[in-house]
Amino acid sequence: MHVNISINTFEVPQNITDIQPGTFSGGVLSSFKGKYASYNGDSLIVDGTLVAILPNVSKYTVTTTVQTIAPHVFKYSDVTDISFPKSVANFRANAIDGQNIRNLFFSSTTPATLEKGAFVLNDNVSIYVPAESKELYLQANDWQEYISLIKANETGSGSGNEDFTDEGEEEW
Repeated sequence: MHVNISINTFEVPQNITDIQPGTFSGGVLSSFKGKYASYNGDSLIVDGTLVAILPNVSKYTVTTTVQTIAPHVFKYSDVTDISFPKSVANFRANAIDGQNIRNLFFSSTTPATLEKGAFVLNDNVSIYVPAESKELYLQANDWQEYISLIKANETGSGSGNEDFTDEGEEEW
C-alpha cells in the first residue's frame, strides 16, 4: 500500500503490527506519533528496524535504537545526507535507494553487513567512513561494489561520527 499523505501528523494505531517500507512516501507529513514513532517523530522504528522517515527531511540522523535499515526507507524522500550511528549493523536490499542522496556518513569503525544491492546509488554519492577504518571498509566483501565512493571522514563533528541516543542527546 502506498499512501499520499496530506496531513501534518500520522498517529500509528496500537493495532498496527506491520508497516511496509515506502508507505508514507510523498505528501506533506510533518511528524509521526504513537506506536513505533521515534522520540522526535521523524521516523518509525519497528523492533530495531527503521521502516519510514518523513518524506520532506533533507538531512537525517538515524538514532541509536536502530540496528537495521529496511528496504526503500529513503526512496521517495527529499533526504540528501544520512548519518548512521555505530548501532546500525545491517542494511537490507534496496535500503539506500533515494534519488536525492548525496552523502552517507558512517560512525562505526566496523563495516555493517550489507545485503546484495543494499545501496542503489548515483555516481555522485560520497560514502564517508571513519578515517582510521577506511581500509576495513575497502576490504569488506559486502562493500566491494561501493569502494569508488568510500572516502575517509576527517572532519568528525556533525557528519555522522557522533552517535545520537533516542532522546536526541549525543552519546559519549
